[in-house]
Amino acid sequence: MARQLIRLLGSRYGVAAVLLVLVLVALGVARTIGRNGSSSTPPLIAPATASGVPAATTSPGQLGDDSVATSESPEAPVVSPGGDKPEVVAMRFTNAWLNKGLPAAAWFKGIQPYLTQRVITLMQGVDPASVPATAVDGPAKIDRQSASLVELTVPVRPGVLKLRLVATKGRWLVDAVDWERS
Repeated sequence: MARQLIRLLGSRYGVAAVLLVLVLVALGVARTIGRNGSSSTPPLIAPATASGVPAATTSPGQLGDDSVATSESPEAPVVSPGGDKPEVVAMRFTNAWLNKGLPAAAWFKGIQPYLTQRVITLMQGVDPASVPATAVDGPAKIDRQSASLVELTVPVRPGVLKLRLVATKGRWLVDAVDWERS
């Protein structure tokens, strides 16, 4: 019996079976580590482009014909004087987003003023009961900022709300929403 098992493992079919088992074990370990280490949920609203800068926020003249920002790009955000800071917009959106006890139409009307048109389109028909968080646990924190793009995190119970805001039409608007359970 032992000789037959050794002979089988020594054949190409045995080697293939052993490799298959090792790959499956490695995938299982990787999947387990991925679940424990961070959220495996996809973004609620995905970014507009892989580059991280939505095409709608780039005005003509800011990018050269090689799609690289020119030196003429403004350093200060392109928002109207007296406009709300991105942190303020992020917190207002977060509070409206967490107000999930409202009927769906009223909830959507509450978050709509803080969203870009692209995200408005994507969030139409979303059930407020699907909002995974329950309360704000702290102030918004800017992770990255440029003249027309800000990425923020807002601690919420039980996780972190990740927002991307863009300066468009003279004010900051939410252009991507993601949530990570902690």
